[in-house]
Amino acid sequence: MFAAEIVDMDVDKVIPKCPDCGNKLRRIARKSPAKGDTHFWGCQGYPDCKSTFNDKKGKPEFRKVASKGKGAAKKGSSKK
Repeated sequence: MFAAEIVDMDVDKVIPKCPDCGNKLRRIARKSPAKGDTHFWGCQGYPDCKSTFNDKKGKPEFRKVASKGKGAAKKGSSKK
């Protein structure tokens, strides 16, 4: 019964989409994780769309995050 439920699942409703371009997002492991921050979400439209989002309990956090570094792009924004 469990396998039948997976087959009937609508993948487009489960996988989050980029609010900037509409492509699917993917969860990516950080190369150098900090204080429990081990993953982030990136747009599959990369390199055309460079939107990234923080990971919050396995889901993308869609609020805009102010940049920490001088001259760095804001997370959640796309630059073309």
